[in-house]
Order: sequence, then C-alpha cells, then structure tokens
Amino acid sequence: MTIKKIAYQLAALSCMSTLMGLAQANVNNQDTLVNDDVIFVTIPDVGDIACVSGTDGTPTTRTATFTLQNNQPAALALPSFQLNTTDAFTESLIQHNLIEIDFSTGCPDAGQIPGFLSFLGNQCDINIDITQPTCDNESGPMLDDIFFTLDVGVRSQQLTLSSDIDFSLTTLGSAADFAVFSTVGVSNSPGDGIAQLVGNLGYGKLTGNFNIIDGASYTTSDYEFTNAWNDTLATQQVFLDNLGGCSAAGNPGSPGYTEFTPDYYCLSNAGNDVVVSGPITLNGTGNFVFFVDADGVTTSCDGDSSYCGLVFNPTTSFIYLNGASQDSVFWVVGSNGNGGDITLQTNAIIDGTIISGGGEIIAATSGTYPAIVNGRILSPNDGGIFLNSNAVAIHQ
Repeated sequence: MTIKKIAYQLAALSCMSTLMGLAQANVNNQDTLVNDDVIFVTIPDVGDIACVSGTDGTPTTRTATFTLQNNQPAALALPSFQLNTTDAFTESLIQHNLIEIDFSTGCPDAGQIPGFLSFLGNQCDINIDITQPTCDNESGPMLDDIFFTLDVGVRSQQLTLSSDIDFSLTTLGSAADFAVFSTVGVSNSPGDGIAQLVGNLGYGKLTGNFNIIDGASYTTSDYEFTNAWNDTLATQQVFLDNLGGCSAAGNPGSPGYTEFTPDYYCLSNAGNDVVVSGPITLNGTGNFVFFVDADGVTTSCDGDSSYCGLVFNPTTSFIYLNGASQDSVFWVVGSNGNGGDITLQTNAIIDGTIISGGGEIIAATSGTYPAIVNGRILSPNDGGIFLNSNAVAIHQ
C-alpha cells in the first residue's frame, strides 16, 4: 500500500499545480495505483478559488476531474474506490455551510465491493465540485485548504490515475515540509549547541538554539502548524488501520532482519525496546512502515509496565535498492497518546520519518557526533522532542 498526496490549484485547471512537500518532479498528470493505495488530495487556498461570483451574483462552482483507467481485463480485476473527507477542518466547513463538496462519477456502481464504488469497463471519471454558497469577493469568509482521500479497493490490480491538471505526489502532505514538529515542545541542549534543520520547525514551546537553514518556524497559533498536525494524524491513522496485516520482525539490522521489501512490519524484541542497527537494506518501491507497540495498549516492556520504545544505535545506516527511498521509510511508535520513548544515539545516521504516538524523542548526549536524521521527527500527540545539536533534514 502506498500513501500519497496530490496538491493542485483548482483555480486554473489547465496550468501546473502548486507543488508541495516531497517529489517535486512533474509526473505528467498521471500515476499508477494498485491494491489498497490511499491518495491524500489537497485543494489549497480555497478562499481564492470558491468565492468567485458569476454574472448573476451567485458563486461559481469549480470542478476538477480525475480519471481512473483500468489497466487489467475486467475478468481479472474489478476496480473500486472510496472518497472521504479526512479532517475536522473540512468537516467543519461543510457542517457550517461555508463550503459544498460534491463528488460524482461517470460510471455506474457495479455493487460488488461493500462500502466502495466498483466499476466495469475501462475507466471511471471522478468529478469534484467545490462551491462556497454565500460569499462575495469583498466580504466572503477566507478559507484555506480542504482535504479528502481516495481509497483504492483491494481488487484493483492496476489503475492509472490521471487528471485535467498537472499534479505532483507527496507523502504526509503539508507535514512533509517539517523537519521537526511537536505539539508539546522542542528543546535543544546543551545551551551553547545549535540544532541544524533543513525544513520547517513546529512547536508548542521552544527552548535552546536552532538554525533553520531552509524553512520557517511555526507555533500552535499558526495555520501551517494546524495543517501539518492534521496531515500527520491522518497519515498516522492510515498506517494504524493496516496494523492488523503487518509482518512480524525483530530488531532491524540484526541477523535475519537486514533486508526488507515494502510492507508493514510489527517489530518486537522479547519484551524490550526495539533496537535498530545497520546497515539495513531496503529493496523496492513503496512504503516501509515499521511499528513498535503501535496498538497503544501494550503495557509490558523492560520488565515493568512501560511501553516498548525504539532505539537507533550508533551503527544505524541504510542501503537502498530498486527505487527504495528515505522518503518512503516510516517509524511509528505507539498511538493515541501512548507509546514508548524513541532514542537517537550518537553517531547514528537515521533515515525516514519518525512518528511518536505519545512518547518522548530523546537525542543522546554522550558520544562523538550527534545523530543525523535524514527525514523528520514528528510528535503529533503528547511527546516532547529533546535534541542535542542534531542535524535533521528533509529530502529536497
């Protein structure tokens, strides 16, 4: 399963979209989807798009069309999909009649996949209509981004998604632009050290010295913070929804667990914190999602009632083969405000996006070189982030 996010400007459907986050390259208006893919779709700056009056003073509805092309004979696959809004902000806009979102399709439902729209034939057009019912260009409420998902059904062997607009693909949505994010707080010690960041910094409280090489800082009062928070939680939930199908694995980098293909992995270490070493080989295209106590209910680790955590030891490193990338590596520890701590030991070179379900992220202070993170440290729940002059850089 792959999680992607499509970002585009609905105001000018024939023009190139705004590119957000990762994967900045244009993909020629299409991408191939397979079973269980989840597509995050963002329409940015709705206030500049939907609140446009027609000649009679009524708002104009804007439409974006996506086409799902079935690349397999109908006898081999019955494509299906589901459309949903995904965050409280969008739902609130709809409930308060500030925005109308209508989905329609150009194909009848074959009725074969419960909860999904399934279609026969070669293709199905998905039309997304956006209207702001009551507004004018002078006094209408200013709206920001809205979000929804397209979930590809399990019997969709191979589909091509295309659109009448250019689009780029990202993981994590707006959170992809953040190197470090915590709803509680971010600190850096010792006092004279400087944490180096390539990417945005989001925090509830900030302590210590930070050098943002390419990015900006946002607090809980900023929309960019809230947007990234929603996107992180949404992505985390999609991962957790697939927790039941994960493959059991031991400590990554230990004998028997040195090479992984794209999949979900539930990591364990005989009732102790999971330890990552290296080198670890990641082979193939798709997401590598590693869970530690992600059910949020496990309460026995290290001989007491604490949650199991994750430790990146000093030998941690990665090798990529056949299209694998650090952009597709995720470490998910705990959930729903519960989870063990995540430790970044000195000298470790850590790849991927770390998502804490509730524990703290702590960089070790003893050793020659602070850990380097090629990716992100995200704590959308209750855990603080404690750095030690580390470098954290998103892939650009």
